[in-house]
Amino acid sequence: MHPNLNNQYTVSMQNKGAIWTFTILLTLACLFQISYSWVTNSVENDAEDFAQVQMDSIEGLGKTTIPYGNDTFDLTDSAQYENLKNVFVEEYLRKVSHEPAYPILGETYQECKERELSLGLDLKGGMAVTLRFLFPTW
Repeated sequence: MHPNLNNQYTVSMQNKGAIWTFTILLTLACLFQISYSWVTNSVENDAEDFAQVQMDSIEGLGKTTIPYGNDTFDLTDSAQYENLKNVFVEEYLRKVSHEPAYPILGETYQECKERELSLGLDLKGGMAVTLRFLFPTW
């Protein structure tokens, strides 16, 4: 075997270890960052479940209007129904915002919410845009 080829093979093998180390460290850093989103999604799903239980118990009363706080909600109107459900979600999140939510680090929901990855509207399914160009023909 040619001596220069042997040295190139040794150098490339040494670089493989560095590449694997870098890949593993980068993967761990990404998982750590996304773990905040997992924690906040879990708490927000719990809030949705809490709100649905509250709405089910209100529907079990058989009333069509419900006074809550300073407002009165008409349950026959779907917008007001959703508004009352959102009030319950926000109430739950406000209540647990200072309780530990991240089991490993002991961080609160509020701290996790501040550190979670921000998703754009395209990732949340909130907006789709089509751009069309019209070129004049002469």
